[in-house]
Amino acid sequence: MNDFIKFAGIALLLGCTCPNVVFASALPPSVLSGQRRTPKNKFTPEEDAQLTELVEQQLGVRYWKEIAEKMDGRNARQCRERWVNYLAPGVSNGPWTPVEDAVLTERYVKLGPKWNEIALFFPRRTDIHVKNRWILLQRRMEPAEDKANRKAEKAKAKQYAPPPPIVAQNFDRDDPTDFGRDEPLFRQFDGNDPFDWN
Repeated sequence: MNDFIKFAGIALLLGCTCPNVVFASALPPSVLSGQRRTPKNKFTPEEDAQLTELVEQQLGVRYWKEIAEKMDGRNARQCRERWVNYLAPGVSNGPWTPVEDAVLTERYVKLGPKWNEIALFFPRRTDIHVKNRWILLQRRMEPAEDKANRKAEKAKAKQYAPPPPIVAQNFDRDDPTDFGRDEPLFRQFDGNDPFDWN
């Protein structure tokens, strides 16, 4: 998005103040394709051990910024959420029992997707555990045909390639009668030079 702002600023400096000028090519490819900017990286067992040592033996549960500085490639929020939801001593990561599944189903029917409220009925489970377990139960109850359709939709979404960016034509702002009707409204942009209109 910052590139878009830079190109818009350059356009203003060059006198292109027409609101119809769009520099779609300045958007990052991840925005155009609908993908995440950064991939999701799971914590490794080594990182879990390092985080546990930092929290329990050195810094405690209040200094997440300092902890994150000692963890390569992790920010304070990631460290805190990993600790609170998975590594804290009072959190159970063990398998779910049939009784817990029954309570979860009953509470969901009564409360809906209010995971924090439902998690109160599970003393050693966090709201994240409860939500993830509910999703897993729903997938298990889902008919095989729906599973196949969902897999096909995911495969189709991965194959989708966004159309090439289109840049609107710059109209003559000094001529109030020039609406660009004699020329095509959009020109294809080759992606090399944002000011190459040929």
